[in-house]
Amino acid sequence: MYDNAFDDKKQLHSNWRSLPVAVADLVLVRRKQRAMNATIEAEKMIVAGDKSFVDAGSPTNSFATFFEDAGDTGYFYAVERKASDLSIRDALHVYNVASVPERNRPRCLTIVWSRDGLKSALLLDGLAQAIFDFAAKRGYCRSGCPPPSSHWPDAGHQWNDAAMELFA
Repeated sequence: MYDNAFDDKKQLHSNWRSLPVAVADLVLVRRKQRAMNATIEAEKMIVAGDKSFVDAGSPTNSFATFFEDAGDTGYFYAVERKASDLSIRDALHVYNVASVPERNRPRCLTIVWSRDGLKSALLLDGLAQAIFDFAAKRGYCRSGCPPPSSHWPDAGHQWNDAAMELFA
């Protein structure tokens, strides 16, 4: 049902720069993020199917996003932090581990935030896979799944390349 064949996960080292990743790949990721007009708030090397958790708070408010690979699927979550409570506002399907090509290959997972702190994107090897727009209460992902949550029910999750303009 959720056959989105993108990226792997698992933190291989706490310092991702020590891994044998081509310099050109890192430059490409950096260029795409600058072109997005976003700040990198979290970055880790992962392998699909290896349980992992990567989170990043908005630089300007109480919103946060996190990525979780539970071993069989990868999801990106929109969260609102209030006092000591966390409230999940929406979730986006990123991949099914069984559908990921070259599953054991380490990938660079990056979470970026827009300068206004209202939009967050998840990138795998520099390619946006999922985007949350907290102001519009909308999520976009390449799989288009699952249906929107009851917190943000007015829009679907279908991918739209125009969503990248949120970071212009």
